[in-house]
Amino acid sequence: MKSSPWSLVALVVVWSCGGEESASGAGNGGAGAADSGLGDAAGGAAGAAGASGAAGVELGATCSVDTDCGSLRCYGPEVQDPVFRGGPAHGYCSEPCEEDADCAAIVPGALCARNVSLGAQGRCLLGCERTPGSWYEALPEGKCQGRNDVVCSAGNDRPGAAYFEPSEFACVPWCGSDADCPAPLLCGPLDGTCKETLPDPTSRLPVGSACDPAAPNRCLGLCLDFSSLAQPGTGPAGMCSRPCAIGSPETTTQCGGPDSGLCGYFYPSVRGPGDASFCMPACDTHADCLPELGMYCGGLDPAPTTRGFCYTPDDCASAACAQPNRTCLDTPMGKRCIDTRYGIVSAGGAGGSGGAAGAAGAAGAGS
Repeated sequence: MKSSPWSLVALVVVWSCGGEESASGAGNGGAGAADSGLGDAAGGAAGAAGASGAAGVELGATCSVDTDCGSLRCYGPEVQDPVFRGGPAHGYCSEPCEEDADCAAIVPGALCARNVSLGAQGRCLLGCERTPGSWYEALPEGKCQGRNDVVCSAGNDRPGAAYFEPSEFACVPWCGSDADCPAPLLCGPLDGTCKETLPDPTSRLPVGSACDPAAPNRCLGLCLDFSSLAQPGTGPAGMCSRPCAIGSPETTTQCGGPDSGLCGYFYPSVRGPGDASFCMPACDTHADCLPELGMYCGGLDPAPTTRGFCYTPDDCASAACAQPNRTCLDTPMGKRCIDTRYGIVSAGGAGGSGGAAGAAGAAGAGS
């Protein structure tokens, strides 16, 4: 297993009325909390394992027409389904339902996800389990039909979104970029489905931008709160990001692909390939990130791209840096393991190594 080069950022996403989103950070190594628009909740019992048995092997599979799904129905990207809040990328074999028992009759462990604004109406989702591991590992056999365009997520109760119990886990459709949706449909980064229309992206802030988690959301995705990591007096302590499914940078379109971002804010003890997380923006220098929030640019090993990704470096005050290409340097946040390939950092702030390449925006527009 490849080890993660990133320190931990525990996040709580709070959904306010009217579709405005914010999130709060618990800091390095913080206690696990709930996260985001995927409806992901830390802790909680893992859901039932993936599909098994001939009667339900199609549940959660890709599809183009109903006949691809056996006795089930095909919900394709062009179907703007009110429960999915759009069309599942590459199709999703499912069936209408009103309660979990309706879906468990198709395959044990399947869940009925409902849109709370539609009453009892729901859609069956394949059950899943979180699986610890690295983003370089393949999806465990049988997990979410081996799909990189769905995410193993816990339930949520955000108004208008598909709902199932926070302690239950299911394979939820989740596009990574517009490339997952047939033109002219677009990938909605908060709902993970293909949509006919989205807000004008020029009116929203791209992934990696500074944002105010206490203000109405102006991000293409959502605003993560890094207040616990911010330098005193730095002002708004948030960063724009978007929910995503962890996966190998070479095989996934999540976060727009490795030249735009990487799905990597996660808890290694309980998460791995196919599980829910948040996008880390790509970067070329530390100045492309938000050093005032403790965010610096660091590369991967092995590297899918020459670009790095914004992350919170490990504290090296009492332990040596274990990751490759890291040097223990004084920063405004204390001693941190800094990747000097992207610039030098001092207690006075980040130093550049060539010009900054600008913020790395995620593909797609906000929903």
